Amino acid sequence: MYWQAAISWLAVFQLVGGSFLLPGDVRPSHYDLRVTYDLDPATNYSYYGVVDILLAANKPTSKIILHAKDFNITSESILISGQQNPPTAKSAIINSTYDFLTITLDRMLDTDVNYTVTIPFYGNLKQGLDGVYISSYVNRLTKVTEYLITTQFEAISARKGFPCFDEPMYKATYRITLGHHKQFTAVSNMPLKSRIEENVLEKYWPWQIVQQKFG
Repeated sequence: MYWQAAISWLAVFQLVGGSFLLPGDVRPSHYDLRVTYDLDPATNYSYYGVVDILLAANKPTSKIILHAKDFNITSESILISGQQNPPTAKSAIINSTYDFLTITLDRMLDTDVNYTVTIPFYGNLKQGLDGVYISSYVNRLTKVTEYLITTQFEAISARKGFPCFDEPMYKATYRITLGHHKQFTAVSNMPLKSRIEENVLEKYWPWQIVQQKFG
């Protein structure tokens, strides 16, 4: 009797828990992430970013479902490319219960064809211990509070940093470009490939917009 009850509860848990997983209709293979942050508390740690995700459909689908949490996206800014006549994004809705970003297209994606979905996003960083977050320390010499931006993406917190397929089965390569003020230093666990002074977000977030927010 107790075993039957335990098995029943396990079945219910697996059924409910399964709904938190992505449907698996599309698979990513590469991310090109560009993002710039402001460390000024006066701007509430605002940031702007855009990610290009190279993906393919496992089966015909008119939806691209991935993860997103704690930032803003507008459907009219999302672009699908890679084919002569690619689909158009009709809407983009974030489900805060499952952290799903559902991009609805005007027609089906073809299977085993490479598409690139471009998603601009923006928001404000928060203090915490996961995702991309604000941390601080007191400088021993000046006694001034200094701020830094750091990341903790395990186990399911990459979705707080940028739109992505935030499950272990979705392996992909990455190219990451960070924009920051010259007085700061960016540190990565991969070697630096290049350094430029141009705004790599200009097409999606013109400097006039960024500058007004950053101050």
